[in-house]
Amino acid sequence: MSTSESMHEMTASERLTQSRERMSYWLSDDEHDAHSNGHAHASERAGEATTSVGGIVREVIGEWWAEHPLHASATLALRASRTAIVPLVRRHPATVLGGAAVLGAVVVWARPWRWLLRPALVAGVASQLAARAIARMATASKPLA
Repeated sequence: MSTSESMHEMTASERLTQSRERMSYWLSDDEHDAHSNGHAHASERAGEATTSVGGIVREVIGEWWAEHPLHASATLALRASRTAIVPLVRRHPATVLGGAAVLGAVVVWARPWRWLLRPALVAGVASQLAARAIARMATASKPLA
């Protein structure tokens, strides 16, 4: 029985489910694939690169951020803010939620994306990320399921 014959025997909902599973497989990261599909975890496959789109994007952004000059400062600030904010959130969750809503309203009103993200900055970062992603995708290939 050929593939085209088996496709005709499948109902529309079965084809839709199969299509969704294929799309999920291609877009998900390798950790998710290991848990949901029973495939070997990425770390168990010695020497193999991440081949899913989600995994490649995550790795490219992670590598870019690891080399970024502000990485160390941001990590230190994150740790310090967590030690200060977590106890406050546990004691006064409603107040913190209200403060977050006010801060969100101020951000929407100020529209920092208009003056903070200049096209040259976005183009520079986007070109770096795209170059890394293309290099990753060139070395990684995934056979069709």
